[in-house]
Amino acid sequence: MNKRLTTPAKLCINGASNLPNADMFPKNVLPDAFAVVSYGGSECRTRHINDEPNPVWNACCYVGDALDVGGQITLTLWDDDTLNDEVMFTAKHSVVE
Repeated sequence: MNKRLTTPAKLCINGASNLPNADMFPKNVLPDAFAVVSYGGSECRTRHINDEPNPVWNACCYVGDALDVGGQITLTLWDDDTLNDEVMFTAKHSVVE
């Protein structure tokens, strides 16, 4: 049985840098980036920032009421598009004590 950390996790997403253009068409368009952090069944999302390869969100949120040691927190950076949002980057990190 994994140990449970009973303090909610406050996660802060400051920003990103040097994001690529994720659009296939039109070419040479800057990304409209937003970030999603998820753990278990909960997630939080930043606002999207138009035409910016170096977005700064300075956003914090709480994910879950408690975290299990060994559970995974996922951060995904997206390009906001009219028809389909596109994933630019995904990272996963295990919860440690």
